[in-house]
Amino acid sequence: MNERKLNALFRAARQLPPPVPEPGFENRVLAAVRAEAAQAGDESWFTALGAMLPRFAWGAATVIVFCVAADWSASAFGVPGLTDGLARLADQWLLSATGF
Repeated sequence: MNERKLNALFRAARQLPPPVPEPGFENRVLAAVRAEAAQAGDESWFTALGAMLPRFAWGAATVIVFCVAADWSASAFGVPGLTDGLARLADQWLLSATGF
């Protein structure tokens, strides 16, 4: 190709709008990058643990909220607390006439 034709092609390309990527293109690119990194074996235990920590944190927060709600609802119904309940249970087992 000569210089004149090449410059004409560049001018025509500059006048056109830039191409728009398909919806979800960025997600496919990130998935491909992650898959390639996983195949390469470059991930260490710390990298995998760092990726899982947000999930662990949400799970721990859910368990804590559930336990607090259970304790609050049990105290609202007059059920003894954990310490009192275990003390009563131990007294009943240890001082029962039949033993274990």
